[in-house]
Amino acid sequence: MTENLNFQCFNLKELRDSNSKCSEIKIIDLRHPEETAISQLKTTEFEVINIPYFALRKNLNILDRNVHYALYCKDGIMSKLQSAILNESGFQNISILVL
Repeated sequence: MTENLNFQCFNLKELRDSNSKCSEIKIIDLRHPEETAISQLKTTEFEVINIPYFALRKNLNILDRNVHYALYCKDGIMSKLQSAILNESGFQNISILVL
């Protein structure tokens, strides 16, 4: 049941440190396109994929289940909700990015 799921929260430094333990980490920016237009999430260390929260379920087919995905949204609430969707869809390596 998704209400009992608990995903790790990382800041960028912790995500960098965990990168040595994972073969590949990508960040999914779940914010609305209007938010990302105002303030893009920029990092040279990780690939950032912009998939708005309302489109994640439709885009599961473009994601690799072997990749560790760190989900990002402004307040973390949508990231936690969307992490449950990924988990239910067979994704095992999921975390929440907190800036």
